[in-house]
Amino acid sequence: MLQLKIVAFLALTLGSFALFLFARAKPWERRVLSRLVVAGTLLKFAGCVLVYVFWPTLIQYSDARNFYLPQTEQLLSGRIPYRDFDTSYSPLFHAFLAPFVSVWHSPGAVVLAMLCVETATLWLYLRRFRPEESLNAWRCAFLYAFSPYSVYWVALSGHNGVVIAFCVVLGLVLAERGRAVASGVAAACALLFTKLLAMLSWPGIVLFARGGVLRRLWPPIAALALLGAMSAAGADPFESMRQEFHSSTTGNLWFLVTVVVPPLTETEIAPYLPVIAFALAFVPLCVAFARRSDRVSSRFDAAAAFVAGTNLLFMMLSRKAFSFYLVMALLLVLHTIMTTRRPLRYLAPNLYLMAVSWLEETHSTSSHSVVVIETIRISCYAFLATVCFHASLRMRASQKDTPPGSQRLDA
Repeated sequence: MLQLKIVAFLALTLGSFALFLFARAKPWERRVLSRLVVAGTLLKFAGCVLVYVFWPTLIQYSDARNFYLPQTEQLLSGRIPYRDFDTSYSPLFHAFLAPFVSVWHSPGAVVLAMLCVETATLWLYLRRFRPEESLNAWRCAFLYAFSPYSVYWVALSGHNGVVIAFCVVLGLVLAERGRAVASGVAAACALLFTKLLAMLSWPGIVLFARGGVLRRLWPPIAALALLGAMSAAGADPFESMRQEFHSSTTGNLWFLVTVVVPPLTETEIAPYLPVIAFALAFVPLCVAFARRSDRVSSRFDAAAAFVAGTNLLFMMLSRKAFSFYLVMALLLVLHTIMTTRRPLRYLAPNLYLMAVSWLEETHSTSSHSVVVIETIRISCYAFLATVCFHASLRMRASQKDTPPGSQRLDA
């Protein structure tokens, strides 16, 4: 099964990129890419139903099967999260899944829910562009829709990071339209409907522009206050999250540190080093972004790049960072790459991340090949984070009147 997974991920990645290159600059490019995205989306829905009706044991170790579904069924049976059963997810997550699961008691119901959210995310993103300016948007949508992250982690495994992606895109679009409070509500919903990882997107949305910061800020603060009140009332949504604080995976900088310096993991400060490192790197970037947010050529592009960079920085520095976490920000990473002058140079590390996203973070760390693969993966996170943060802070003035969807894709 693992060998099939490796081959399938590699074929998806290289096949979609080959088609992307073949269609580039052709007069029919936009038409073909748009039709492929629509057809691919329909095939995902059909494939999900077929897999979970006729081969329900194909995906054994997904969060949808092992956590989302049984916990949602407990909610439907009348049990209360955090009081009657433990969960790592926010209060409204299982409530969102409940209508789907009540109709079809199968992991497929969860996957269908995530596919609906993913489809809404792509629609919302593409709707931002006028038809004559949408070429790069369709390029992003195509590369995303045919990536292993979408085809496997969403359309077969039902990873909930796509809910965060939807709320982030919605929040950025609303902020761009001047609807500050609604933008903040979208950011708050990312937390209330998923998990604490949604907070990674908050700085990019709240600091979208200097005007309206407080109006974008108060809904996320209210969401945190609600979770705090629940904790005080005895239904603690942070308990399972605190337990996961000491969890670790491969695929991040600290994995390499523990391979090189094993005694470091035994020190008392070891669990806090990732938090300290993230804060030291992120706070100056956040301050710089806040100062320059009104001077960039496109606030949407800058904020999208900042959110993408924040997620990539987290993937690199967190002790627990599964490869499928990138679903939260992949569309924005691709969007940022496409707004650079020579995006093909920056697609290579992104393609590598797609091709190796089959890696299970519980695999053996003793293999030299694993260390090499993970070193390259972490380097890709670092490189793409640098690209995204640079784009967010130094948008070119020459792009001021050029919509991001109409920029030329240079070789």
